[in-house]
Amino acid sequence: MRSDFVSLVYVKNKKNQTTYVYESTAYWDKEKQQSRNTRVCIGKLENNVFVPNKQYKMQQELEQLKGTKPKMVSSSDFIRKFYGATYLLDKIGKRYGIIDDLTRCFPDSYKQILGLAYFLVLEDNNPMSRFPKWAATHVHPDEKTKQSSDLLQTITEKAIQQFFMLQIARRDEQEYLSFDISSVSSYEEILNQLKSTMNNEQEVMTQINIIILCGQKSNMPVCYRKLSNTIADISPLKKMLKDLSGLITGKVKFILDRDFYSTENVNALYTNHYKFLMGTRISLPFIQQHLDPARATLKKQARKRSSYGFGKSSVMSEWPHERVKKRNGEVIRTDKRMYVHLYYNEQKAIEDKTSFDKRLDLLEEELYANKRLPSHEEQYEKYFTIRQTPGRRTTLTLKQEALDLKQKDFGYFCLISNDIKDPIEALDIYRSRALIEKSFDNLKERLNLRSASEASERNLEGKLFLQFVAHMFVAAIDKTMKENDLYRTYSMTNLLDTLDVIEQFQTPGKSPHMGKIPEEQRALYAQFGFSIPT
Repeated sequence: MRSDFVSLVYVKNKKNQTTYVYESTAYWDKEKQQSRNTRVCIGKLENNVFVPNKQYKMQQELEQLKGTKPKMVSSSDFIRKFYGATYLLDKIGKRYGIIDDLTRCFPDSYKQILGLAYFLVLEDNNPMSRFPKWAATHVHPDEKTKQSSDLLQTITEKAIQQFFMLQIARRDEQEYLSFDISSVSSYEEILNQLKSTMNNEQEVMTQINIIILCGQKSNMPVCYRKLSNTIADISPLKKMLKDLSGLITGKVKFILDRDFYSTENVNALYTNHYKFLMGTRISLPFIQQHLDPARATLKKQARKRSSYGFGKSSVMSEWPHERVKKRNGEVIRTDKRMYVHLYYNEQKAIEDKTSFDKRLDLLEEELYANKRLPSHEEQYEKYFTIRQTPGRRTTLTLKQEALDLKQKDFGYFCLISNDIKDPIEALDIYRSRALIEKSFDNLKERLNLRSASEASERNLEGKLFLQFVAHMFVAAIDKTMKENDLYRTYSMTNLLDTLDVIEQFQTPGKSPHMGKIPEEQRALYAQFGFSIPT
């Protein structure tokens, strides 16, 4: 019998929950022509420290008497790291193709990107400068643990766009993409793409505007765009579609809130053959012509206390589409099919009335105190008749006709689409837009992107991408927690902390051994559809 090598094996006794340490000796069996091994128990683990048994101690003492160097196993030989939460992120990364796509686009640095993304998810609101300390206590993809600033310089725009295209290709062609615009503030004034602004504390800051796109079914973010303009300058949808044209391929559908509504934007969507679902202002003449005949029916439906809790109606209409020929500037006018979905909700009517009354009270206070705001001048004139008495006192009279015109639309709302016929389906899909708001909340708050403080444009681009990759993991966790009602018991931070206590033990050069995995953690992995780490 020839000894090949000796390794340590850890076995947990299910009855007394004690982890015993065995010395496993592998050898080649000449008769059976196969590798075999023998195990001898040499002690146990107590508080993650090796405690040798009497037999092993005697063996070491005997070897000392013989003048040979004993092979005592020191507690320092054991590497103990947390693995439970990063294991969950490994499995999510494989499920959604994040790891595969990063490997294709960043073959030399994908492990570093994943390591930092894991850190951003598990250590929310901690700066990346603390990554090396976290990395020393956790199992994660980035074993080299280089400086994050070195990595940021290697994240190129070309590779980022390739990653986005791969992720978009993974989304179902029938899936709507919801997108919106938000801003990220930065105290760095040297970045040439940033626009000066003021924050709530009146500090001079700079601002980056970003668009982020999310899949309506998967709830997964698929790409983002950093914009150099102010939000007011980029409202025409046509400009954004042009900016995103390099990323979007195949059939794409959009969900847009009513802030994006304009004749120009709707025409742009029809011209580019995009399917869309969009909110609109109820006061638009185009909507009013369909709403007026349906008001009584909608209110009657709402009073029936149906399972939906609101009245609903749909009308197939025609949109007067205009397209300008590039060659000669000729305007081509054609009618396009459009579905107008109308809704009425009594609770919304009460909320609209309450909100409007508060608004009138505020306007009235400003007028009586002679503290008129330029931005409110139009509303002063619309709702009040203002007179000055000889004693320089202000008298106000409400314009009843204007009030009645405003109040008749309380409780109504509208969606338009060139794709969805059913009003319930349209409303369900539109409500999924809430995920985009959650996306920005996660991106800014949980992932510490409230202020982007990188000192160079390349570093800023790299940090935005790292935060986006981290956000993909957060979105996947959020989706599963909502589907399985886990928010009743856990916050996201609490759930990740619960998994993070699972440890992995390893002796250098030997195979790793998992610590105890309690039933609670086993159940959580099952909720995500993953097996326990082994």
